[in-house]
This record gives sequence, C-alpha cells and structure tokens, in this order.
Amino acid sequence: IEDDVMRSNQYMFGAEMQNKRWTIDLELYYKETLNLIRPGGGVGSRYGQLSAYGGDLLVKRKVNKLDVWLAYSYSQAIFNDGLERYIFYDQRHLGSITVVAPFGNWAVAGSWTYGTGLPAIPPHLSSHSWLTPEDILYWDRFPAQHQLDLSVNYKFGEAHKRLHGVIGASVLNLYNRDNAVNYLTTIAANRELIRYGVGIAPNLQV
Repeated sequence: IEDDVMRSNQYMFGAEMQNKRWTIDLELYYKETLNLIRPGGGVGSRYGQLSAYGGDLLVKRKVNKLDVWLAYSYSQAIFNDGLERYIFYDQRHLGSITVVAPFGNWAVAGSWTYGTGLPAIPPHLSSHSWLTPEDILYWDRFPAQHQLDLSVNYKFGEAHKRLHGVIGASVLNLYNRDNAVNYLTTIAANRELIRYGVGIAPNLQV
C-alpha cells in the first residue's frame, strides 16, 4: 500500500537583474510526481509518473515613457505509465509582448500573445463516441493560438480623497481569432465539434 502513496519532488531556481531601465527575471523548475493514477479514472488501478519542467523569462524595459514587457515560457509535461503521453496542459511555448503608454491620468496598453497548440484527443467519428479511458492518449495537437488585447484606463481622484478609482475599457481578442482549446463531449452528423476560446470580447470596468 505504501508504494501507492503519491510522492513528489520539486526543484526551482530563480534569478533577477534590475536597474533603472531594465528588469530581467528568470525562473527554472523541475517537478516529478510518482504514483499518479492514470488519466481517465485509474483504469485497472494503473499508476504512473508525471515529469514537468520548464522555465519563465520576463524582460521589462523602460523606453522613454513606455513600459515594454517581453515574456516567454517553455514547459513540458509528460505522464508515463509504461507509455509516454502528453497531458492536456502541455503547451510547449507561450510568449507575449506588452506595451503600456501612460498619458497623465490615462494609460493605454496593448498585448499580443502567441502559444503553440494544446494537446488533443480526436474523438472516434465512426462510432459517435469518445475514446475509452484505457485508450486516452493525447497524440494530436490543435493549431497555434494567438490574440491581440487592447485596453485604456483613466485614473481619477487622489488616494487620500474619498472619491477615487479607475475606470476603463478593453477589447480581448481584437481580431477575433478562433483558438481551439478542446473537443466538445458530443458529436453530431459525423463532424468533429471543437470548443474555442473566447472570441472578440469588449469589457468595461469601474
């Protein structure tokens, strides 16, 4: 029974360099988890090992009055129970560039994000059913994801005054990119039904 107890080891390393104009932050990690139940409900009481490792890099640069942020993440997560397989959140590359431009009480920001496709399990179209838990294997990937977000904020009042705060508006996924994230759990008319992330989405905040 003791051999079935879940155990994990995690190691992390981080470093930061900062001056008046630059901030560079780097974090590396490795995590190993033993005796995880096999994805899909532990068919046959089979256990496996999850290995996850990667790194995050953040670079901030002050360019005149602009704040520019560059971010990049690499990650890999593999489940092994005698057969290596991806897990759902095994998104290898994710990067973004963000620019913030302050103008007095106003701030305008734009951010573009790009990520490689998430793992996928295409359903059995011939039988109109999902793969059984015993067969679960993320052997395919969706196309890459990317989107552009814009926002504008206005700060009013002073912190020591009774009336103060921030109002703003934003638009997520400005060019309405269809970012596939999963398959739906039903199939109709022998067609694969894909679930997409949020399309173009305007927001107001107070």
